[in-house]
Parts: sequence; C-alpha cells; structure tokens
Amino acid sequence: STSKNIDACKGFFREEGDWLLVIDSLSGRDTSAFSIYEVEQEVTFLPYTYFRVRKYADEEIGSGISAKTLYLEELPSPRLPRTVFWVDDEPQNNVSLMHEVERHGGSVIAITSTNDAVWALTTFRHMLLLSNADYRIITDMVRIELCDDEFLCDTVDGGPIEDGKKSNTQRKANYTAGVDLVERVVNGLRYTLPILVYCGDVDRCISACAEKYFLDRVTVTKVPADVIAFLHRGGHLQE
Repeated sequence: STSKNIDACKGFFREEGDWLLVIDSLSGRDTSAFSIYEVEQEVTFLPYTYFRVRKYADEEIGSGISAKTLYLEELPSPRLPRTVFWVDDEPQNNVSLMHEVERHGGSVIAITSTNDAVWALTTFRHMLLLSNADYRIITDMVRIELCDDEFLCDTVDGGPIEDGKKSNTQRKANYTAGVDLVERVVNGLRYTLPILVYCGDVDRCISACAEKYFLDRVTVTKVPADVIAFLHRGGHLQE
C-alpha cells in the first residue's frame, strides 16, 4: 500500500526497522475518493510499473520511529500501442506540444538522457514487437548529461574537474546527443523505429546525420506542426 500521508504510513509500522519506500512518482493516482479510509490518501500504480532504487538510509521518521528507507524513482514505461519516447533534458520546454501529441492519440514518455532512453527501449523490447505496436522517438540535439565511461568529462556541474578525477555527478554538454542516440538505436539496438530530431539548428543536425549516413532514417525539424505530422506516419518496429 502507498500513501501521500506519512502519518498514515507510520500507522502500519509494527516494529523497529520496518521498511519505508519513498517514491518519486510519475503515474501514481490518488484513490482517496474511492476508499473507505479516505484519510489514508492511498495511491495506486498500474501493474508492471518499474522503479529504480536511488538511495538507502536508516532514518528516524518521527516519534522515535526508525525505518529502513528506500528512495525509489518510477521509470517511464509504455501505456498505449502508440507511444512516443521523447528524449530531452528540459522536457518542460515541450509540455504544450506533448499535450498536443496526446490529444492526437499518442502517449508520451518523457526521458531526459541518452542512457535512460536506451534502457527504456531495451527493457520494453517485448512491447515494441507487438503486432499493434506503434512506437517512435523524438529527440533534441544538445543535452546536458551525466558522464559515463564512454565520455571524457571536462566539467562538473559547470566547473572543472580537479586532477582528472571522475564521479557520478559529473555532467557535460553533449552537442551531438541526438545523433548519438540515433546511432545507438540504429547500430546498437538495430531498431527501425521512426526517429525525429526536434531542434533549433536544423542544418547542423542534418550535416551530423549525413556524416553518420543516417539521413534516410531520421526526420529533422524545428517546426511544431511537423511533430504532429510525424506522429501519424506509419512505422512498426522490425527485427
């Protein structure tokens, strides 16, 4: 059982060291209006909802109660046969256009990094291969992303790294993030999903795609109407 009310959660603790899950939710829905115990402010999730563990801590949650606390982040997952994986490190800039996509019958999964996009596309491969599946990718071109072993990081949240040390908090501007994602989808995952790069500098993106021989696989635009048109094109994932 999950709740928005921490005091309601405390009522379920039976002994010292019980577990408490703190969830950063995307799809949880408050079902208080349908519950006999409305004060509990219960939240429900759909089956097969995925979570990632962000942190563990032994914490006191009040009144002398100590709990083993897991901090979880809900991961995006497809809900409809027509789903758009929208990859942008600042999704708030596209909210109105995302709503327009959903008004036209699509479901939008907002993803903020290349690695998370590849994870989602790999994890939900079984759904992408369904006969009625209609999945596609929209990506921006430039993203601020966490560094991993594939990148040589030169900044940490905007500042220099001392002595070349690496940490999981290092971030840098990736000016070819959109093309990098296309390359990992096409060459790495070998997917044939329709892909649109929605960016301001169309000419630079087209040039970068041409260098990788991806122009026949990608639509590049800065026009919002083209995004809606892209949604209505056919395109089932093929192996």
